[in-house]
Amino acid sequence: MKQIAVTELPDNILRLKPFASRLDASIAIPFKEDFLAIIEEKGKKIILDLSEVSFIDSSGLGAIVAAFKKIKPDGNLVLLTKSEAILTMLRLTRLDKVFQIVESKNILDALPFFE
Repeated sequence: MKQIAVTELPDNILRLKPFASRLDASIAIPFKEDFLAIIEEKGKKIILDLSEVSFIDSSGLGAIVAAFKKIKPDGNLVLLTKSEAILTMLRLTRLDKVFQIVESKNILDALPFFE
């Protein structure tokens, strides 16, 4: 079963939105497999829309980091979230220094990172 909804935006930008409200150990492996397959098939300019995700554990973060490594250096990954729980997790793990994060639920706020 697919874990991610894909929307193709202008300029070959992809919006990926997890179906689950929690990215944890229970779905991290299939989520990562889907994420990597999408990168391989469709491209490396990605907005990961976490606006409906309320929780991420280390397994979920690991899946995102694996995708990030596959995207760089010739692509771009932007995380979109307003969740304080997710933002706190990113700060605690210092991944807020690695990822481009847009604190919003509006996809349009992430588009300037691709110009």
